[in-house]
Amino acid sequence: FDTSVFSPEPIGTFGNAKRNFFHGPGYNYSDMTIYKDFPLAKESQYIEIRLEGYNAFNHANFAQPSGNLSAGPGNFGYVTGVDENVEANGQQTDPLPGRAVQLVGKIYF
Repeated sequence: FDTSVFSPEPIGTFGNAKRNFFHGPGYNYSDMTIYKDFPLAKESQYIEIRLEGYNAFNHANFAQPSGNLSAGPGNFGYVTGVDENVEANGQQTDPLPGRAVQLVGKIYF
């Protein structure tokens, strides 16, 4: 983006850029489920077969750019890294990996 339109504000004053002015790419997850119920002997008993797909269209989801504004002079306006959402156990949360599909069978009685 054009960095020439930004200037540092005097200490103790507010700038004129609105809150959350910058934003990164959004996430696009399309989850789909297809299921069929097969009746058994009694009306209240049936078998359900379900096919579930998470991120069914395998859309690429990129991490948000890092908001590190103190990366050094000359780096303002450049993406030098991305934010990695990491849980306490070390697992990365977003963006999620590619497509995942599972087949499920349930018996209701």
